[in-house]
Amino acid sequence: MSTRPIPTLRTPRKRKEENKDENVSLSTIKPIDGRIELVRKNLTTLEGLGDQPRLEFLYLRDNYLTSWQEVGVMSSLKILDIGNNSFTSLRFLSQIPGLRQLYANCNNIVSLSDMPSMPQLEHLSVSHNSIESLVGMPDLPSLRGLCLTGNSLTSFVGFPHLPRLEIIRLGDNPLTEVADTITATTDPNAPTWRQLVIALAGKNLRKIDGADISEDDTRAAANLPSMLIPALQAGYLVGSGLDDDTRTFADPTKLVDDVCAYVVEAQRQELIESQIELAHLTTMPEVVEENKPVTGEIELHANDEVEQHPQWFSWNPATHAFQPIPGATDFTYTPQSTDIGCCLRFEVLVTRGDEPLCTVFALSPDVLETEPECLAIKFDGLPMETETLAIDRKYVGGVEAVRAHETLPFSTVTWSRVSQDGVRTEIASGAFANHDRYTLTLADVDHVIEASYTPARNDGIVGKEVVCCTEAPIKAAKPSAKAVKVVSEDPEAGFVEHVTLQGTGVYYGGRQGMCQYRWYRESQPATPRARARAHREGASTAPTGDPTSDAWAVIEGATAQTYIPTLADVMHHLMFEFTPVSDDGEVGVPRTYVTEMIRPAPPLIIDPAVQGSCLEGEELYVTGKYVGGHEGNSNLQWFVESSKTKAGQPKFTRIANATGRTFTPRREFIGKYVSVKYTPVRDDGVRGDVVVAVSPEAISAAPPTVSRLEIRSFDKTQGTKIVLGIGYLGGTEGETTVSWYRSAPGIETAPDADSDRDWELACDVASCSGRGSIEYVSTSQDIGCWLRVKIVPARDDGIVGNAKTLVMPEAIVAAAPTFERFEFDGEFVEGKTVTLNAVYHGGQPGKHDIEWRVYNSDSDEGVPVDMSELEFSEDGTMTVLRIDSEHVGKRFGARGRPVRVDGTVGPEYTVARSDVVCFAPPAAQLRIIGEPVQGNILDVDVAYIGGKEGASRVRWLASMEEAKEGRKTQVSTRPVGDQCRYTPQAGDVGRTLTIEYTPVRSDGVVGKPCRASVGPVAPCDPAVTAVDIPAQIVEGAPVVLTYSYIGGVEGDTQVSWFTKNTPEDAWTVVSAEREFTPHHNHIGLYLKVEIIPVRTDGVRGEKAVAECSTPIVCGQPTASDVHLEEVAEIPGAFRICYTYSGGEEGESTFRWYRTTTVGSRTRSVIKSATRRVYRATRKDVDCTITGQVVPVRSDKVTGKKVFTEPTDKIRNDVDFAEPTIFEMTLTDAVENTPCAVAGVFDNCTPDSCQYVWTLIDKDGTQTPLDVTGPQFTPLYEHIGMRLAVQCTPVDEEGIVGRMTSAESGTIVAGPPTAKITPVSGKDIGEDAVVELQYLGGDEGETRVVWMRSKETVPEGGLPANAEYEAVYSSVTGPNSPSQLNLPFLAADLDHAVKLRVIPVRSDGKEGEIIDVPLGNSKVGVTEEVQAKIGGHDTVFNVTLLDVTKDAARSMVIEHGKLKFRKGRKTLTKTAIGPTTTIELLEGLRMSVKLGDMAFECEASDAMSRNVLVLSVNKIKAAAK
Repeated sequence: MSTRPIPTLRTPRKRKEENKDENVSLSTIKPIDGRIELVRKNLTTLEGLGDQPRLEFLYLRDNYLTSWQEVGVMSSLKILDIGNNSFTSLRFLSQIPGLRQLYANCNNIVSLSDMPSMPQLEHLSVSHNSIESLVGMPDLPSLRGLCLTGNSLTSFVGFPHLPRLEIIRLGDNPLTEVADTITATTDPNAPTWRQLVIALAGKNLRKIDGADISEDDTRAAANLPSMLIPALQAGYLVGSGLDDDTRTFADPTKLVDDVCAYVVEAQRQELIESQIELAHLTTMPEVVEENKPVTGEIELHANDEVEQHPQWFSWNPATHAFQPIPGATDFTYTPQSTDIGCCLRFEVLVTRGDEPLCTVFALSPDVLETEPECLAIKFDGLPMETETLAIDRKYVGGVEAVRAHETLPFSTVTWSRVSQDGVRTEIASGAFANHDRYTLTLADVDHVIEASYTPARNDGIVGKEVVCCTEAPIKAAKPSAKAVKVVSEDPEAGFVEHVTLQGTGVYYGGRQGMCQYRWYRESQPATPRARARAHREGASTAPTGDPTSDAWAVIEGATAQTYIPTLADVMHHLMFEFTPVSDDGEVGVPRTYVTEMIRPAPPLIIDPAVQGSCLEGEELYVTGKYVGGHEGNSNLQWFVESSKTKAGQPKFTRIANATGRTFTPRREFIGKYVSVKYTPVRDDGVRGDVVVAVSPEAISAAPPTVSRLEIRSFDKTQGTKIVLGIGYLGGTEGETTVSWYRSAPGIETAPDADSDRDWELACDVASCSGRGSIEYVSTSQDIGCWLRVKIVPARDDGIVGNAKTLVMPEAIVAAAPTFERFEFDGEFVEGKTVTLNAVYHGGQPGKHDIEWRVYNSDSDEGVPVDMSELEFSEDGTMTVLRIDSEHVGKRFGARGRPVRVDGTVGPEYTVARSDVVCFAPPAAQLRIIGEPVQGNILDVDVAYIGGKEGASRVRWLASMEEAKEGRKTQVSTRPVGDQCRYTPQAGDVGRTLTIEYTPVRSDGVVGKPCRASVGPVAPCDPAVTAVDIPAQIVEGAPVVLTYSYIGGVEGDTQVSWFTKNTPEDAWTVVSAEREFTPHHNHIGLYLKVEIIPVRTDGVRGEKAVAECSTPIVCGQPTASDVHLEEVAEIPGAFRICYTYSGGEEGESTFRWYRTTTVGSRTRSVIKSATRRVYRATRKDVDCTITGQVVPVRSDKVTGKKVFTEPTDKIRNDVDFAEPTIFEMTLTDAVENTPCAVAGVFDNCTPDSCQYVWTLIDKDGTQTPLDVTGPQFTPLYEHIGMRLAVQCTPVDEEGIVGRMTSAESGTIVAGPPTAKITPVSGKDIGEDAVVELQYLGGDEGETRVVWMRSKETVPEGGLPANAEYEAVYSSVTGPNSPSQLNLPFLAADLDHAVKLRVIPVRSDGKEGEIIDVPLGNSKVGVTEEVQAKIGGHDTVFNVTLLDVTKDAARSMVIEHGKLKFRKGRKTLTKTAIGPTTTIELLEGLRMSVKLGDMAFECEASDAMSRNVLVLSVNKIKAAAK
């Protein structure tokens, strides 16, 4: 046996004592963002910290704290750090139950046994303390991290259950050192301490001491026996139970032996201390199997007798604890299936009497599973029909596979039925979990039931089959019924009136006979209050299902399984009774089922119909059977046919106020069907579905009949109105007539009403069609007579009905004499006549008493008018007075009494005084002077009367004499004096002119208008004036021709248009239409128009001419009438059609757009569609296509783009075209000019296609080119070769079309040109370096010219037309260097310099001139030259003489600045020798050495040499 090492005490690290007196007041500290940090605050107590209910993070590290006293509530604290303090216990954690993380490193903690249970703690760090053992440490279900580094742990004794542990640190503990030492001294096959930790911690552990767990360690830990865990918790370490010479673990059973030996030896040592000797402790067998008994034996030696109490325990891997096995209190125990994979603990409690002395235990290896086997099997249940037999079997052999598995075998059961003659019939088979029981049926009666059971383990091992049989054949049950219930034919409706109910039940008890059925109705239904109370309490109001109870009444005749509830069943419960009867007549016990309360069905009308005669005026009524409870106020509405559908079915319109059960059709319904909408309504207000009934036939017209003839108002007095009410029936009324008759006067009784013999017609027969009443006013002829009316009805088809007559109740009598009207008619104005109308009524008139009176003032009583001034009518009822000037200022009145012929006098009538008689209103007489001819002046002679004339009004009217009416048009309205004047216009020809003159007196009184007419107006000779056409005429725009016509109504005036090229050419007729629109072939021509006026009668006038002084110009390019047409020969293709104007059309451009109509409308351009014709693609399906044309003139001028209307949606059945290239060619192959692919690209673009270019030399050899685009630029070396290209069209959707190829002609040299690139040099003192690259075949003698502006460059720069002069020139060729070095001359200062290059090919062909600016915009001096001459007041001349031209160039340097001057006479020699000294102005010398052709400066003062050096090439260029 190895001994445990002695633990060492760990102490916290030392602190500086000099700061210990410093302290912090905790009472003022409040958490910030839920945290408090008190690190290194020299705290010795937490007094004053108080309650901190919102504190979540508390850091107390590096202080002198020893306890948790005086701390308040910290219910929200989640993280606590007390590291490097002097705590000795964690008991205070009970005050922080919600803590998640605890850091207690470097304290004086010796044990964790007083630590409370912390269900939420996730991280615990107690490293570098003095913890010797984990005994008493609580289980921490949420702990994920545990740090025990640097403690004194020597074993795993007391290791708690940590099911969620992921990380553990155990380093720097004696435990790891001892475990490694034991393992090293035993066998490499022994498990390491890391594997032991994995076995203890569980499957969630990921890291130990910061290192990930290897798969080998995980696998090794999983294979360790479960008994190892409790042994480790008891202090076992690997190898501690074996002797040194037996420590080998090559055999896995050695580990079990090691554990058992350690357990026995450990207990023996402990019992020695208890004065009990463990003489013998049975170790468990090496193999412990399920269902095989295991016996434990213990022999103890004690001073006196002791008692042994055995108990078996099973290891629970979930809780890492042993659980007692109920009932296992004997020395022998048989392991069960629940023990498989777990070790057993055999424990004996040793007692002396009631005093427990000690406990001795032994551990077994893990219990193994045996072969699957069924130890016993039987049936549970009665062998009778409808009973259920269940298999009761005893299974051993591991975990049974009772459910079906896809790949592994499983326990199965096969049920069979065995007849009395031994015939076996299989009933059912399958997995045991699904077939462990069987319910006996009628087919099993008189048969033996057999079940064969084959056990199988979950790993696929199958045991032996066993069979179980019933001891006797199955017996039939008594006739019985079960599962009796009532279902509704309509499950959604439920138990509702008129819905068929089906009573069902399961019969059993032998063969079924004629079972009996009966239905009952609840005798007394529950009241609404009782039903409401039961609903609140969740109870039912239905009676019990006892048919003998008074609560039920038998429903007569309801003896079938089905029953249809009636109205009597509504709000009642029903009961269905099922009496089972066997085929031999045995009757069983009835079973009943009580239904829910029958609810009323939704209101419904069955078989609705419209009954009655379908005649106008005849009553129709609606019939139908109502169901659905008690009917309430159902709604009815009648409709009449308004129209018919396309199928010929009638449409109906509601009839106002037709809501009864009956309806009488009116005349307007003839020929139409009527219908009624019947909405059933129950008495509780529930409405049912609307039903409609239509009349069987259309309404027919009744015979023409006077349906009503009645007196509404009658008075026998003459002159009163008689009103009769009439009614018509019989279709559309025609010419119904009414006739009034009178009898002979003076008879006492009226003649027979139905005979016309004694009646005479009183008035003309009249029509009374469409009237609801007729009227008749009795006349004087009716006095003493009886009146009769006769109505003859007639229909519009001519059918006449029976006449209806009516006699008035009394004869007509005369009325009292009266004047119905007694008043003046007329105006009391000078010159007018006034009439006194006295309309008599009241029998035959006599001579009336009538008198006129005249009044001079309002107070005057007046005097009678002399009768001689009056004119009387024959009957004396009308008198007339003519007003003259004497009556002006007076008033008139009248009185009268009517007198009947019999002398009866009526009442007196008076007429109120009239207005004062006034003068006559203004008036005039008119006379028109002049002939009514167009253009002739008409005068008017006006004679005014009516006082002094004021602002009289005049207007002329022109009217056309027509058969129907005169349509007058006001010509002019103007104020005039005595006369006014008017000149007839062209519109007046053929019309009559009327002048309307309205006289106005000076006081504003307006008289009646008077008129005078003349005409009709005759036309003058036709003529046109003011002929005009626009000054500028544009092609495509109609020419606006304006002119004025006179001479009657214009007829077919002739217009002729002429054009000519130049003003000297003759005119050519181009059009004879009134409107002329120039076309593009008229551009540049002059235009003239000739007009010959023609009147409608054919008379012609003189010709008028107008010319345009400028030629016709072309208009803006325009596309009109733009629309799309389908291309018949190409399916799905569209062509943009338009009319172009605006000069000669060039290459107008086209574009196509696709508009998506799904969701929001979006229009996008179709990139590949740039031709006039577009063929739809698959991407266009369900989209519309719109075309666009941009008209372009031949001179590239562009007009406005115009869109077409969109097409219909493109359908999916269109034959979509693949991308195709038609007529593909290559443009001319010319050096340095792109050779491009040309053709018609259908559904693709040149850029979307794929290209393969090949170069073909003269002998046919093909060389691929690294070009993928639609063009290639040949180079000089390609001249004489040919180009070939293969093009594969690809549309924007990636669809590939058929490849097309094309080949060019021989590549020829391009036009001579050059590429010129200035490299360097801008000012005097440096060279202008230029790169010149010739292009265009073989180079000839290209000319290079240095050019200088004639004038110096001003501040704003040279103008665009500045002149240049050639300074010198040279020639380059194919052998010349590509880089030219050109000097800036002194004369270039402040000038602009450019290089002109004229490229020339070897065949002498010249290219275009190329000008390239050199240097800056204005030539200056380099800084180097300025530095050398700076500060010197020196004039320095260099003069070159050209002997042939006698010209000189000079350069002058003054004060550091270069200036040019014309040549000076400083050199008189005509030749220059090899060395010539030139005397300068200031005495300086310039040495010219012709030997090396260089000019050098020979300074006589401070100037240095080589200020300016010209090379040989420069001199040559300068000399030229």
